[in-house]
Amino acid sequence: MNSKSSNQIIKADRVFDAKSGKSFDKGAVKIEGSKIVQIGKQSDFSNVVDAEEHVFEGATLLPGLVDSHVHLTMPGDGTSVEDAMSLPDELLTLRAAYNAKNALLLGTTTLRELGAKKLHYFSNEGRRC
Repeated sequence: MNSKSSNQIIKADRVFDAKSGKSFDKGAVKIEGSKIVQIGKQSDFSNVVDAEEHVFEGATLLPGLVDSHVHLTMPGDGTSVEDAMSLPDELLTLRAAYNAKNALLLGTTTLRELGAKKLHYFSNEGRRC
């Protein structure tokens, strides 16, 4: 295992490949740079030597799953936006990191933040939307 490698093997008890529709017990995902290049059984990757390995026991990995609507600074418990955003930025940053980590541990590999404190508009070619 080379800790400086840009290649990674992520192992989990279960891996679901949405592209092929296959599910693997004791599955793994091979990533080269920033691209998912292979999904399969952990035994399929036993000869890979130049990759950093990450193991998530008890987890299900959904590689490439995108949650396209998240608010990482919100607690997710019904707290109003006004109450949640009244917290200091430092606490909101910690909450965002916590929520992002939980999303990863639940198998989501990409998140799209749709608004947080001080983000009131999105830019489209320099125009206010």
